[in-house]
Amino acid sequence: QAMRTWVVITDRQAYSWGWNACGQLGINHTTDQFRPTAVDISKATLGGRIEDLACGGAHTCVIVANYSTLDEDDSGNNESKDRFGNRSLYVWGNNARGQLGLPLDKMQVLKPTLDA
Repeated sequence: QAMRTWVVITDRQAYSWGWNACGQLGINHTTDQFRPTAVDISKATLGGRIEDLACGGAHTCVIVANYSTLDEDDSGNNESKDRFGNRSLYVWGNNARGQLGLPLDKMQVLKPTLDA
């Protein structure tokens, strides 16, 4: 039985709805949502894109791939192209057993947080 739903509309925009008792929707509160609600992941996707999203029982993880744009290619042509940079992991929701990889004093994370 699905408890919540996620939709990634673009590589920088996502919506969630459903059960939210532990903040797993990432919308900075714990009220259940019955309609698609925008998740503010703008800081996470600044200069990057959502590459993957995974949901646990009461937590969510997003991998953001960061890219840099080059102004010249190897032959000196003035063309833009993407070069792979690095990936960052953002997490939120229930962390009672450390499932977010954050310190246990952060029992509940209500918005996307960098897992350093």
